Amino acid sequence: MNYIGIGFWGADIDTHGAYWTGPASESNSIHEQFTGLKDKNGREIYEGDKVFVVIRQTVGEEFRGEAEIEWGDTFGCWMLDFPDLGQSMGLEAAEEIEVIGNIHEGFPGAANAR
Repeated sequence: MNYIGIGFWGADIDTHGAYWTGPASESNSIHEQFTGLKDKNGREIYEGDKVFVVIRQTVGEEFRGEAEIEWGDTFGCWMLDFPDLGQSMGLEAAEEIEVIGNIHEGFPGAANAR
């Protein structure tokens, strides 16, 4: 059986990545899909997470920067979105990845979630 994790953020929920069997609605929570991957510290990576990545392009050249995790319908894979650069690339391009936050940090109840 495959593990499918859903992260919840909301006013009544104080856990990210926990199993949830109770009711949740769009009015009181935000749902995030687990990518199936973990960062360099063993932390699960979810849709909407902000990450710091290292991408080695050629020998001696590397890119370091912040990105957001999103699902790419066009390619059917998890993507690194670089809003400041206006570019996206497949998550598999990252040689090193570390979760540094998420897009819901300002959501009510999120302060205790991580």
